Amino acid sequence: MNKTKLTKDRVCTILREQLYSMADNGSQMKYVPLQLKWVLPIEGTKGMISALKNIVYVLGYVQENQCNEDAIDKIIENDIYPIMSGIRDEYDFFIAGTIMALCTTVDDYSNPDELMGLVKEIIGKFICLLEAALECVESNSKESNTISDKEDINGLDVSNLESGIVVKNYKEMCELLNEEISDGNSKKAQLKEWSRYFAWEKKGQKFIILDIYDEPLPKDDGRQNKNLYVQYIEVILMKILSKQKNTKDPFYITTNQMWKLLGMINNNYKNISLDDLNNMIPEYEIKPFDMKKFYQRCNQRLREILFSSLNKLEDRALIKYEIETVIVFLDDDNKTVYKPANDFQKKNILKAERKALLDMGLESKQHAYAKFKETDFFERVNAYLHEWYGWEYTFNRIKINYNKSDVLETIHGDELKLRNDFEEMKSNRLGLNDRVVEALYKNAQVMAENRHKKADQEYQKALEEYKNEYMMIGTIPDSFLPTKEDLHIFDYLPYFVELQNRLTDELICIRKPQGKRTIIEFNDDEAKELDELFKI
Repeated sequence: MNKTKLTKDRVCTILREQLYSMADNGSQMKYVPLQLKWVLPIEGTKGMISALKNIVYVLGYVQENQCNEDAIDKIIENDIYPIMSGIRDEYDFFIAGTIMALCTTVDDYSNPDELMGLVKEIIGKFICLLEAALECVESNSKESNTISDKEDINGLDVSNLESGIVVKNYKEMCELLNEEISDGNSKKAQLKEWSRYFAWEKKGQKFIILDIYDEPLPKDDGRQNKNLYVQYIEVILMKILSKQKNTKDPFYITTNQMWKLLGMINNNYKNISLDDLNNMIPEYEIKPFDMKKFYQRCNQRLREILFSSLNKLEDRALIKYEIETVIVFLDDDNKTVYKPANDFQKKNILKAERKALLDMGLESKQHAYAKFKETDFFERVNAYLHEWYGWEYTFNRIKINYNKSDVLETIHGDELKLRNDFEEMKSNRLGLNDRVVEALYKNAQVMAENRHKKADQEYQKALEEYKNEYMMIGTIPDSFLPTKEDLHIFDYLPYFVELQNRLTDELICIRKPQGKRTIIEFNDDEAKELDELFKI
């Protein structure tokens, strides 16, 4: 074989270099044709999987049989090169990159099933990177197209806003944002521009700030249309619904259960004590405030991701969902009963919710979420319902109606394909979790930067007032000036972002580092449940 020609083919070159590193040149073993099985053409999902299976087999074969370099050359020349030399550059690069990632991660090639699992994880990572790169390119392209897009680099200053605050009117909002007061069409355009940076709810003249986005939305998009996660959620949810046995009844699931099943959180989420977390993350002292802030951030982002995706599926007429309130009470035999609330009971719940809002000085339930007081709010509601009607508590669940024929058609209507695609589904589940983790990392950073900026502004203003009050003549050294803490100005600790990200790793991420590899966490019970759903 012409090795000069071979070097032009990335797959064969990379594979030969790896095999040479395992070669035993003292071995007298002669070459034997391997009779590999291929799915052609390679330029397709099944073809690429077959190519990677053959490569994994060759790695294990050479390692087990201690082949010498001559035998390796013949294996590549006769078994690999005739097939791989004809593939296009983009597939050549993709497969070669996968081989490099695989071979730098493991040393033992004796378990092909485990290695193929790792290969699929690597492919999933490749896809995520490609998607991120594409988004970056598209974003840069949009920013360079018009002067207005370039001007948007500076953006709107939202450092004076916080989720949950109530701004009394439009004039005060303009002051907080350092914006000019407008009217007519100019005001409408201004409000539309604000909606790219934050979400609000109007009540009379008041603006209730519901959410501040980590980055501004594209100018040709709205929050309801921007969803990077729906592709993952659709694949997973459609396949779950396709495996339900009783299709006459709706599919019921709570929000937390849905988050876990979709792979958006792991089993530790809201299921681990503060003491256990401090043992798991000994490098920081985790306080109740840190946990409260973490769950506040996560609940808001997770809820947004999930319901935005469900709305898209409903818009495509694949599902019809609603939030159903369930009453939990004890019957005459002291047994716990779960029963959907009827219209009369819903009015009773509404009365309790209204009283709780008034007690807590909240404008709406959305305001409770924005102020991160939903836990206190629902505890107060349940306390009133127990006092007035004897109910133990209430909770909400998602009720999903669907037509199985439409679900199956959406995922190609092939039961055998569903089973074969299970590994792809689990990869999508990992992809969704990766996206959630990435979003929470970014959210922690943006939240800290906004808080630091606002705290610095408050501190400088407070210092000026302090100097005017106490410094009649001359100046005072900086070391004698009061600190932010002295002036009761709240700011996050320097390690806020690092701590929040560590909590994300422990409570959200379903991957766990183990040596040089990254694997799926084995205590992921929802993955086991999915195994049952997709069991052949």
